[in-house]
Formats: sequence, structure tokens, C-alpha cells
Amino acid sequence: MADKQVTVAVPEERVAEFYAWFASFLLSEPGAPPPFGGRHRRGPRGMRRHHDAEAWSADDADRAAWLYRKLAPPARQLFDLLADSPGTRIGGEQVARRLGLEKGS
Repeated sequence: MADKQVTVAVPEERVAEFYAWFASFLLSEPGAPPPFGGRHRRGPRGMRRHHDAEAWSADDADRAAWLYRKLAPPARQLFDLLADSPGTRIGGEQVARRLGLEKGS
């Protein structure tokens, strides 16, 4: 089945949470119930689900390669940029400049 590009608006303060949820969604079997779990906390937009993050290891190489292949080219460029600078904080303007993005992209 072909992938379809979908764009959704996500509250800025919940982008990281969305990416964690979306990664769980991609790893689940088609037709499986929505991936939830972890700690629950009520926020201004309803119930929040926070997952305990676990560091990736060499044992996760196949999963990482699968996820990387699922990314659109601009997302791959971002992952490459971050992977080349582990533990380094990179500002949004610097990311945009290094990836050749125009303001507002």
C-alpha cells in the first residue's frame, strides 16, 4: 500500500508527544487500536499520555532503519542533522538555515 502525505496542526507544546504517539502508531499493526499507555495527566485539551522514553540501542537498528525509510526527505534531512550532532542544542533558525528552509516553512 502506498503512503499518503498528511499534514496536521499540533499544539506547539505537544509536538514531541505527537511524534512519540506517531512512532507508536507506525509500529502497530494495521487495524490495531490507537496506541495509548504510559502515564496519564489531564491538560487543557483533555487527557495527556506521557510515555517513559527509553534509549535506543544497537538492538533497535532494524526498527530505526524501518522508521527512517518511512520519513519524507525533509524529515530525513532533519534526523541526519540531529544525528550528526548528538546532545547539541540547535536553534530553529540554525536548523532552517542548514536545511535551506525559508522562514515560515
